[in-house]
Amino acid sequence: MTLIEHLTLVEETRSEINRKHNLVDVMFLVISAIMSGAEGWNDIETYGDSKIDWLRQHRPFANGIPRRHTVARILRCIVIDTLLEALLCWVNEQRTHQGKPIIAFDGKVLRGSFRGNAKDALQLVTAYDTENGLVLSQKATPNKKGEIETVKDMLDILELKGAVVTLDALHCQRETLEKISEKKAHVVVQVKNNQPKLYQAVQSQFQSLFDAQKEKIVVEHKESGH
Repeated sequence: MTLIEHLTLVEETRSEINRKHNLVDVMFLVISAIMSGAEGWNDIETYGDSKIDWLRQHRPFANGIPRRHTVARILRCIVIDTLLEALLCWVNEQRTHQGKPIIAFDGKVLRGSFRGNAKDALQLVTAYDTENGLVLSQKATPNKKGEIETVKDMLDILELKGAVVTLDALHCQRETLEKISEKKAHVVVQVKNNQPKLYQAVQSQFQSLFDAQKEKIVVEHKESGH
């Protein structure tokens, strides 16, 4: 599917009588402008006015380029989850791989993201394609423990076949690992002492290999004169 085909799946909350400008037209304008270096509403409007002929090669823009305030108002009416899903599905389709791509899941707290009297800062979980430098999915989570369910939700929408998924110890959970297996992906996950039985089982599994290798280690030291 093309980007425009994905954008047709995005939902909005505008009433039918307030749709002078087509939503897909506006989103295509904004995405094209941002990818061309636009940094604000004025830039987007200027880009649209200067590139109207090119834009109309891809979309009708029957009522011309919307003014910057109109663009901002329309974007506020988008159902965000549907836009994110459309963009991330498109990004996933653009990925090309050599060997096994590495998809890293990572949770971060955004400093300075407190609002009003809120005590907790915003936390985001990101799925990152380290090979291509692409953010494949990003979702907010209420707290650190909420990351477990958030990652499982993200796994449902990502194309991971043949990839190597990396996770920290928090996600060493049966259900999470089963989801990755169902996606026909590989996984590298930390195991820590907070799961003592599993930790000891892993230690025991590899200890005999470590001990066997010790017997094969040969150290050679050579000195040469000056």
